[in-house]
Amino acid sequence: MAIELASLDSQIHLLSSNERLGKGKALNRAIKACSGDVICYIDADLATDMAYLPKLIEAVENEGYDIAIGSRLMGNSQAKRDTRRLLASVAYNQMVRFILGSKVCDHQCGFKAFRKDKIIFIIDKIKDNHWFWDTELLIRGQRQGYKIKEIPVAWKESKSTKVSIAKDANSMGRQIIRLWWELRENGR
Repeated sequence: MAIELASLDSQIHLLSSNERLGKGKALNRAIKACSGDVICYIDADLATDMAYLPKLIEAVENEGYDIAIGSRLMGNSQAKRDTRRLLASVAYNQMVRFILGSKVCDHQCGFKAFRKDKIIFIIDKIKDNHWFWDTELLIRGQRQGYKIKEIPVAWKESKSTKVSIAKDANSMGRQIIRLWWELRENGR
């Protein structure tokens, strides 16, 4: 389908790789390849209602924000998800706020927009190539003083998610500690 879309519209550029890059490496590569001033990404399962995309772009393009993100955890969000995953998400985000000092409610929603000139400055500093990429980007952005707008969204959980609570919780917990230690040692 992606190949077909790219062949129908010259503004769609398909990047592919013979090796599995992981979410973080794939996003870094795509961001560097983009030519626009505002870069957006959405999860492939389209869990976030696309009606919110103009708000995301508007926040970065016209409201002076460096990063705009969708949030499933703000009070007026409309997220339909499994109770286990909701509890895991809330606990994860609380840990990130407590340990890393973040002001963001939902670090992991795959619905984000960035000013390229700001984001390009920090993506090479991100060490995680998988699920923690989003969190590390937001923490590093906050440490740089970037303005971040969180937008409540309507979101519906996909049945075909690749996220495994049991497997990924351990990895992400280690990444929180790794980033905390790194920022503590380096001061940024």
